Amino acid sequence: MRRWNAAVVTALAVGMSVPLPGCGPRNGPTGRVLGWSVELGNGTVSTYAEVDNSGIPAAIGVIYSANALEGLPTAASDHHHCFDRDGDGVVEGDTECLATHEIVLPLPDAVAMRSDVPFKWVLFNWNPTGHIPPGVYDVPHFDIHFYMEPIANVFALHDGPCGPEFIRCDQYE
Repeated sequence: MRRWNAAVVTALAVGMSVPLPGCGPRNGPTGRVLGWSVELGNGTVSTYAEVDNSGIPAAIGVIYSANALEGLPTAASDHHHCFDRDGDGVVEGDTECLATHEIVLPLPDAVAMRSDVPFKWVLFNWNPTGHIPPGVYDVPHFDIHFYMEPIANVFALHDGPCGPEFIRCDQYE
């Protein structure tokens, strides 16, 4: 079995495809298999895999429909990650929430269920106001994170007052 680097692959471009080393097409041309599709703006975003006639993946990626870039949310946060940092009993969306809109996209089963492919799901973020650090990523953009870590582990992180990510302090450390 192939050994993989335990880093999360992060992309700052839409429509990115990740070639899978050692998993290239061996048995004929590739076909596209779609994963989950979720509403984005006035359209949709989806994961996909390119597989050969034997089902061996050559690439995985994210695609979106042409009208998905129209009607994107303008509010800074979808309120997925918030914490009442000042303890006043009210969560202020602009200052006490992570400034992003998150979409979880499982990869197609044809890829996610394979033991030789480390990536299982994608976290697709629309950042209408950008994020830290200033002067680098502080403009509207998408973040696309291909995860090897089980989704249960990532979502076991709890909201809290620490760090720019609003993480429970013991988990932030």
